[in-house]
Amino acid sequence: MAGRLAIDFGTSNTVLALWDESMKEGVPIHTPLWSRPVVRGEESIWVVPSLINYTTLGDVWIGQQVRDKNLHDSPGTFRWLKHYIRMRSPIGVNVNGCPKTYQEAGKDFLSTLIEFTMEELGVGRDEEVAFTVPVEAFEHYECWLTEVAEKAGVSRFRLIDEPSAAALGYGISLQPNNVYMVFIYVYSRTALA
Repeated sequence: MAGRLAIDFGTSNTVLALWDESMKEGVPIHTPLWSRPVVRGEESIWVVPSLINYTTLGDVWIGQQVRDKNLHDSPGTFRWLKHYIRMRSPIGVNVNGCPKTYQEAGKDFLSTLIEFTMEELGVGRDEEVAFTVPVEAFEHYECWLTEVAEKAGVSRFRLIDEPSAAALGYGISLQPNNVYMVFIYVYSRTALA
């Protein structure tokens, strides 16, 4: 299933998608060990929870594996990776006697997903990979993504700000020097007392 790869690294979930030329749309990738389906109405997409766990035995669990093994609150689990990376957080976690930063854990998380996609789905290392980037991200975040891409063996990549990616996802043809406003509806369910 070769095709152009897009990655939306999120604070809670990460979506990997391949461009399907025949359908003219991105198709979310199911990574058997790491992803879970999220159902919205009649639509279901595969997401990878943005979690990575380093065990005392040296195992590394990613995404849904962390949830399935009830390691969400384990001392070796990194969550909210994107937030801490974007904020340049100096906070780290002691993993088997060695300090590990959120930047390192995020690099392990994303590069593992990219390498899987390239090896298992036949995405060529010379094909362009698109990463979404938060608008409020600064140069350090873009440099960090560059390091991730290089670690995973990606030779060509593009960084797209999240609002532009959202507009493109809805089929809007973006033109230079035009102004666009993207409204995002956030669904929230609250319990009534």
